[in-house]
Amino acid sequence: MFSIIAIGLFARDSGPAATAYVLTGNVVLALMFASMGIFARYLSHGFTIFQQVYLRVFAALILCLIVFSRQLDFQKISKITKKEWGVLALRGILLYGLGVPLLSQALLDTKYGSVSFVSSLPFIALFGVLFFKERLTVLKSVLILMAVAGVGLIAIKDPNQLLSWGRGEVLALLAGAFVSLSYVARRWHGDSLNNQEMTTIMLLFGALSSFVSSVALSEGVPTNWTWAIIGVVILAGAANIINLLLTNYGFSRVSNVLASNILTLQVLFAVIIGYVLYQENLGPREWFGGLLIVLSVMLMNKYAPDGEPEST
Repeated sequence: MFSIIAIGLFARDSGPAATAYVLTGNVVLALMFASMGIFARYLSHGFTIFQQVYLRVFAALILCLIVFSRQLDFQKISKITKKEWGVLALRGILLYGLGVPLLSQALLDTKYGSVSFVSSLPFIALFGVLFFKERLTVLKSVLILMAVAGVGLIAIKDPNQLLSWGRGEVLALLAGAFVSLSYVARRWHGDSLNNQEMTTIMLLFGALSSFVSSVALSEGVPTNWTWAIIGVVILAGAANIINLLLTNYGFSRVSNVLASNILTLQVLFAVIIGYVLYQENLGPREWFGGLLIVLSVMLMNKYAPDGEPEST
């Protein structure tokens, strides 16, 4: 799987094979995003929300500097425009200073199903239409609603959950909006930086923003260190790199409406992870919801793709 990702990330963008790699990257992005809940749950026992976020992101930053040392041109980076710096800072702060902490807190405040449903609402498609004038046809609208219905069948065990919103649901809603805006803002970049450089700089801004928030809240220095926690932090850092690198790659090559539809797969992946790791049961309702999501993604890709977005 990871060899496919690597080929897709660095292959030339031409022909059906390149399109398949782009779509595979977005599917894997949904899988990586779904796995973030594992790290949040594990690290919540010894760290505050902001502490675990900046530790994961700082780990990702250090790994980036090592792994991408040949792809990082610091002389070129020093010459990018103020607008480019602004977009990088905005995206890093939206994602790791606001979106991820809010989502992590929401997972602790309310039921996982409610958080999954609210955070999977089609913000990305909405922002694509509002900011980039992407076409939202009747067919696309139906397929998006089909995916949302699938998410609802998987995530919502009791329909009354939709009527009783608490702090957790509100935080999940805000998190979904912030994360989605960070994703779609990929199209505001110029072509001066490669995806590895964008990823590294965004991680820097994300780590600093979450660290400043932790200091402002007087949370102190993390002390609950074990070899297992160090391993989880490093693994979470690697997952953050894959997540953000795939975001920068995929969102520059497919429409936001299509990407929004693909990312609903994260709920299906989350259910599968719950079944494998936590022995959570999967009934006919969950399987049918997963089938709706998969069919929606396949039909969107076949009958309503927009192709590559125009450069901005």
